[in-house]
Amino acid sequence: MTRFQILTSQGNYDAAYKVVADLSAAEPDNAMLQNQIAWTIATRKDLEKRDLALAEKIAERGNKAAKGKDPNILDRLVRVQFMNGKKRQAIETEQKAVDLAEGDQKEEFKEFLESYKADKLPEVDE
Repeated sequence: MTRFQILTSQGNYDAAYKVVADLSAAEPDNAMLQNQIAWTIATRKDLEKRDLALAEKIAERGNKAAKGKDPNILDRLVRVQFMNGKKRQAIETEQKAVDLAEGDQKEEFKEFLESYKADKLPEVDE
């Protein structure tokens, strides 16, 4: 991820996305790593270019590694689905995240779900 940060700060997006694509492919069963990479691509404010297709592929890989049972990973997948114009799919996936979540997280994901239904990307921290 450090190489990704350095390459993107230099504006070398092609090389940066190749680095994270290779890292993701090398660790397909590491759900947390997949989640971190997808989240970084989707939310880092200083990225001038976002490879959202790659982010979605990586988020799907993370969800597969988590067997669809981690609400946080599902929520990250939702964000890239929505950003890729897959609103209906994003709403369905966020509902799954809500169903799996508990406590404060459940309430937060319910708010996100309402935002997606209103065709609005929720504000989040990087």
